[in-house]
Amino acid sequence: MLSSLPPSPAARVWGARALQAAFNGSAAFVVPFLGLFYQRAGLSGLEIGILAALGALTALSTAPLWGTLADRSARPVRALQIALIGTAVGVLFLGRQTTFTGIAIGTALFTACLSGAWPLVDLISFAQVRGSRTGFGAVRLGGSLGWSAVVWPAGWWLERAGLGPGFLAASAAFLLTAALASRLRMPGQDDVSAALGPGFFHALGKAPPLLLMAAGLLIFGVGFTGPKQFMAIYIHDLGGSEGLVGLASGLGAFFEWPFMLLADRLTDRHRPRIVLRLGLLTFAIGWAVAALAPDAVWYLPARIIVSAAYSFYIVGLISTVSRRVPFDAAATAIAFFTVTLPAIADLAGGPIAGWSYDWGGGRALHWVSAGLGLLACALMLRLPPADVEAADPTHQAPDVLPEPLVSDA
Repeated sequence: MLSSLPPSPAARVWGARALQAAFNGSAAFVVPFLGLFYQRAGLSGLEIGILAALGALTALSTAPLWGTLADRSARPVRALQIALIGTAVGVLFLGRQTTFTGIAIGTALFTACLSGAWPLVDLISFAQVRGSRTGFGAVRLGGSLGWSAVVWPAGWWLERAGLGPGFLAASAAFLLTAALASRLRMPGQDDVSAALGPGFFHALGKAPPLLLMAAGLLIFGVGFTGPKQFMAIYIHDLGGSEGLVGLASGLGAFFEWPFMLLADRLTDRHRPRIVLRLGLLTFAIGWAVAALAPDAVWYLPARIIVSAAYSFYIVGLISTVSRRVPFDAAATAIAFFTVTLPAIADLAGGPIAGWSYDWGGGRALHWVSAGLGLLACALMLRLPPADVEAADPTHQAPDVLPEPLVSDA
């Protein structure tokens, strides 16, 4: 009988932290080293950019399906488990490929499932803090610590053993994460899952602020593609090794934890959209510092700045979205802003990053990204607070913004 009781808020928070740590730790075995995997397979910068675009197309087509599946399910955790198992199969298949065609198929399979798992991990984690005094950043830092605990040792290990074992380790870790997820529940989900409202895309079409937010994040996403896709290669060009790639990723993730807590405090004191803007601005600064790095070691301070940027960005984004969409459309909304929009951006950003790298190297690529980050931040200055929308008598709040995941108080 005791096992049927709902978990306490403290237990839910720790369960969310464990989920974030396990999922991000799983990804850390392979995601930071994909650029090196592509390069060692003999692919050019343009071919790597094409793979980024292919991954974007895959995520673009599959992420809304995962979000809809979760929103319509009485157990969204089951959708997450299916996505995690698919990710484990996809990463194992990808690691065994040696040709461009095989790598492209493996990338598509891996991305199709990872694009479903990533936003669902954030959604389920965010739901666990409902009714507690804990902010999302304090839960999300579990992912940062999980990433940093794995990626540095993984870089050292893969430098000596080769990249292949990393794919096997990631596959096993994703399966373990799926088993861990079975212990989590969605508080408040049972009474709304069967009675769907108009849905997120209906809300998006009727809410100009959501469209403005999407436009700004689309510009940012185009700039984000290059540093994300070419980080490992750029570090190598600056004279670094796989171990330094792991150190850069681990150091950045480690420094996220104080910034995640700071983002929570800023979200409590200010509007979440202000924290989101701060994240975009800090990304631009970090990319500019990376462009100025004279060698691989000097790239590390840029990673710390980018880690602060990501902390402000992810906490500001999830908190802003949660205040502007219905509870029963939350999975689709988070998938749209964290996967679908970046995927659309990668369609342009992938080839642009590849051409920029082939033409001017990593420095030119990072300068372009810094400029796009500043442009996105400027556009987001026009985003109004959520309570302005609710106060507007011409705004159809019952159709667009019913039952937000959390209040705007």
